[in-house]
Amino acid sequence: MDTFEGTTFRQKLIYLSIMLIFACQNPIANEVPFLFYRSDLECQIDGEWRACKEQEICENGYEHKFVNTNGITSISMTQDFVCTRKLIEATIIFLGPIAQMFANFLTILYEIPKSKKFGIIYKVLLLEGISLMCIGIFQQSLIMVVLIWIIWNFVWSYYFAQVMYYIEDILPKKIYLKTPEFMNIVWPIGGLIFVSIAFFNGSYVFHCVYMIGMPIVITTIAFYFLTVTSNNQPNPDLKISSQPIKQQLIQKNISAHEQLQLKDGQISKAQQAQEQLQAEIKQKSFIHDLVEKFKELLHNKVLLKNLFIYMGCWVIQMMGNSATFIAFNSVGGVMKVNVFISVLFELSGTFLQIFLMKKYDAFKILYYNFLITGLIQTSTIFNNSGFVQMLVIGCSKISNKVTFAGILMALNYLLPQKFIQLAFSLTNIVSILANSSLPFYKYYMDLIEINFFFGLGILSLISVLLIKSSQIVVSDPKAEQNPQDHEINKKLSESPSRKISAVSASSNILLVDKNVIQ
Repeated sequence: MDTFEGTTFRQKLIYLSIMLIFACQNPIANEVPFLFYRSDLECQIDGEWRACKEQEICENGYEHKFVNTNGITSISMTQDFVCTRKLIEATIIFLGPIAQMFANFLTILYEIPKSKKFGIIYKVLLLEGISLMCIGIFQQSLIMVVLIWIIWNFVWSYYFAQVMYYIEDILPKKIYLKTPEFMNIVWPIGGLIFVSIAFFNGSYVFHCVYMIGMPIVITTIAFYFLTVTSNNQPNPDLKISSQPIKQQLIQKNISAHEQLQLKDGQISKAQQAQEQLQAEIKQKSFIHDLVEKFKELLHNKVLLKNLFIYMGCWVIQMMGNSATFIAFNSVGGVMKVNVFISVLFELSGTFLQIFLMKKYDAFKILYYNFLITGLIQTSTIFNNSGFVQMLVIGCSKISNKVTFAGILMALNYLLPQKFIQLAFSLTNIVSILANSSLPFYKYYMDLIEINFFFGLGILSLISVLLIKSSQIVVSDPKAEQNPQDHEINKKLSESPSRKISAVSASSNILLVDKNVIQ
């Protein structure tokens, strides 16, 4: 492939290991239905076991058990999350996105020096993998299970935030630009492999230990040894500061002894100090820039309105996608089959998105996408059957794929380029907070016996109105960008990746979307 022309065989293996680690992260989304699955209930009434509803257990305190589990064992059934204990389940699900949000904040507020980036990435991945492998030991301890769930979500989000930086540091830019497309290929493949194996073994402990934790540990160890033995040099495409290292060391008050080491040719500490200095300056500049742009937005009503339109559409489509993973318990049928079908819907959405983006205007795609999705979701008020719910889940999966690319393309016309990074930062945080509320929202909708997709459908229809009220303020986004920036944004907006949000080549800042439960 031309993309990898000029790279060594070992560099290709390093890149492959990074992509395999990415694929191993897919179950963070597809495992949710297994983790919190609840089968049919039977109650002991008048000395015999009969089929019953959860409401009867709550009202009468019947002794109960889960039946017809289809070979699935879950946290919800093991910990008996019924009646008021369902609030514990909702809280556990809520803590996942909170951990992801904390990882996002950490990524934005602290930039890792290049010399330390590899070490931190492989260490947090090992922490994730080993923690998941330990769930077999601690499965009876709710506190430990929750802790592992938090670690899993944090590391998953942090890895996505850092991996593109790292690829940019060690590999040519043409590989960096192609990475979203490769990610979009390996992500659904990882999902298909996971769901296919899970079809034959429904134990969440087996999944976490052997299908997620162990592969992450193995691929991370391979990533480690391939990297430490490769003597990778920084990406030659990156511009190196022309300021002499020694002068920067003096500015940072580096000791005379370390300056002497520099003269003797021992510059490892000097390079680390230089990288630390550059990271600190860059980070302070980035945060200051965000604050100033935010102030500017507040004084421009049109741009502020477009920001809220973009934020509303993005958050609503992410809530619709995240809701699919919570909805499986109420679909009926064989849950493992339902999850497999949903993965196929997601894969078909990728190809549909590519086709639509080549033929139609982004605003038209968003308008009809939200309209159709909203009508299908609100139809659950009239028909709440398992078939209809599965149709809604499939529609939401496809809609998420199509909406992602459409919003990114439309955003270039809604806001000038300099505000896009700020828009992503704010929207990612709001999106995670909104997704965190979904378990509690479903708990309330279950109490009033209304399918919780109905409310999400109303929000989708509101998105139609938001899109109609938007105002184009940038007639030609390409004219705003320098050639390097445009090439990167063009590549990313054309790519059907669900995770990569945007890149600014001029500042080398990557902002990634960690909201999955995805």
